[in-house]
Amino acid sequence: MIGGGQSADKVFADLVRCFPHVNVSLVMRAGALKPADDSPFVNEIFSPQFTDIFYGQTEHARHALLERYRYTNYSVIGRPLIERIY
Repeated sequence: MIGGGQSADKVFADLVRCFPHVNVSLVMRAGALKPADDSPFVNEIFSPQFTDIFYGQTEHARHALLERYRYTNYSVIGRPLIERIY
């Protein structure tokens, strides 16, 4: 299994659960799985109002926002799944 995001990790956990006698490996670029930042303050970026804020920024500022909020939705997983995999 290759990947470090939610989909790959869910598939990995499901394979381990369904086939306990099979050696399943999870291969990823990062040194560890990253937990999703799903706090209420961070999740405000998914509100319709934030769309106006985002597109009202310069290209450089939009890029900075994307980098700042990268771990809300990109190659991250929920903490309970991280703990189950660990």
